[in-house]
Amino acid sequence: MLNVIETIKNMIKLTADDEPKAPLHVGEVMALWTLSTLMEEAVVFYGVFLNTTTDTELIRNVRRDSKP
Repeated sequence: MLNVIETIKNMIKLTADDEPKAPLHVGEVMALWTLSTLMEEAVVFYGVFLNTTTDTELIRNVRRDSKP
């Protein structure tokens, strides 16, 4: 439990200080772009799925579950 409290305390210190933050590492940026690309492709596959299936109950459930 002590490690959790120390971790939270350190996170607050890092976000509350006035020191300039270091720019993102190249690997971090690459991971973010990869995630963005995967999400865009997932949206396309989702649209293809809805346009090709004929099961109305499945379509209704997928649309219902995808609402925020």
